[in-house]
Amino acid sequence: MLNFSYNLSNTLRSNLQQIDSAKDNILLTQLYPLQEQDLRWNATIDRIYWALALLGEPPTKRQIKNAFNPQKSTKTKEKKIIALKNTHAYINAYWVLSPYPITSETLLELATLLKLTISEIKRENLTSLMDYLNTNPENAIINAAIAYIQLIHLFPQHTPLAQAVAYLILYKAGYNLKGLLVLEEAWKKDTLTLERSIRRGLEEKNITLWLEHFTYAMLVQSEKARNVLRSPRPSPQIHLVDLNSRQKLILSLLEEPGSTVSNRRVQQLFKVSQITASRDLAKLVSLDLVFPHGKGRSTVYTKV
Repeated sequence: MLNFSYNLSNTLRSNLQQIDSAKDNILLTQLYPLQEQDLRWNATIDRIYWALALLGEPPTKRQIKNAFNPQKSTKTKEKKIIALKNTHAYINAYWVLSPYPITSETLLELATLLKLTISEIKRENLTSLMDYLNTNPENAIINAAIAYIQLIHLFPQHTPLAQAVAYLILYKAGYNLKGLLVLEEAWKKDTLTLERSIRRGLEEKNITLWLEHFTYAMLVQSEKARNVLRSPRPSPQIHLVDLNSRQKLILSLLEEPGSTVSNRRVQQLFKVSQITASRDLAKLVSLDLVFPHGKGRSTVYTKV
């Protein structure tokens, strides 16, 4: 049984209104596809960096990029980097404006992607939490903040799960902000307020202060994203320049909405071996340009 309360303070209402204003401005900003892909790629790297920094394990940007190499990563930090990247790619591919309800099974899927283990006892708590959120008529941002603090309470050692669920709820409601939202940066830069507002919320059973902090962090990052879009943008230093001709053609095949490609299809089109096709597709996945669906020989790829 969930036991907490909150009120829609003037600060909270103001933050929500300003976030919606920034969101509308961001979504109306037109970008060339390569520019948007470049900005999203940089946001992906930033999101992973700040998420690990919050855990006290800040990687270098080189470590992040090296982990994206199609060659299998074996180091612990590289595995965490890949898990964070794959989890966010899953959210972006399946949950942006999704009409489907978020269930406890959804949260378990996120935990699996993050390589986290959830006990059977705790799974009942997940069901209670999602039952509440699916019937709570509040703003999605408030529900994302509620999910975050409740998951931190249930799983103090699983901060990445709380972050992932918050993103999923936001993306489902259209708050993906062109993929430029990096909440972890604001949280890391003010960890004292982050920890204090969570602690007080859990101790006092009133999470108003936490909601104000969560929405303020989102407002700061929304305005940062808006300012990035307003800034003069040079030609993208895009990672697409690292693609070979086959990989670029694979992307062109996926331009049509709903189109997919498989390893076997790549083999047939370009007269290459299964290993070569796998390397091409793995490179595109590592760069967040395509997303895999399914497992093994049944895997197909769609453009992100």
